[in-house]
Amino acid sequence: MRSPPVPRRVAALALLAAAIAAAAPGQAPPASKLVLEAVEVEPATAAPDTLCHLRARIRNGGDAVASGFVFRVKLDDQELGVYRQQVFLDPIAPGETSSLRLYSFWTTETGRPAPASGRIAVELSLVEARWMRAEKDAEGVLVWQDLGAVEGLPLQARYTLELKDR
Repeated sequence: MRSPPVPRRVAALALLAAAIAAAAPGQAPPASKLVLEAVEVEPATAAPDTLCHLRARIRNGGDAVASGFVFRVKLDDQELGVYRQQVFLDPIAPGETSSLRLYSFWTTETGRPAPASGRIAVELSLVEARWMRAEKDAEGVLVWQDLGAVEGLPLQARYTLELKDR
């Protein structure tokens, strides 16, 4: 069962505080221990007016569970607004790779007709994520503890969806 979305403002404020505390002039940001391995789209080739399922394949190279994922998705440079206020709480254990199910999209819709090129550029950005720890308390209730922001974000991956004739 998917956890309900958390207001993005909460995650954004925590990320901003961590970024300000970690900022040092003249130093490159640290590499992320998360890897956005791929954008996965099904079907791989679609006709106009087709519902496509979107996933983000993420590898956790850190020492803690990763969760609290915030994404930005663009189709042919047009941002999908549904991601602006969403946090995905799917946990990814250390050393594991998981494909997180994101929102589906239509190949064409009002304001975004089928491109003349016959291709849709899908750009997925992992904007924010959190390190977490889950432990059971004395009563056996699972309690999640936020360990801080994942460093080295945002990460991007791209996919080109080929459109076919009906």
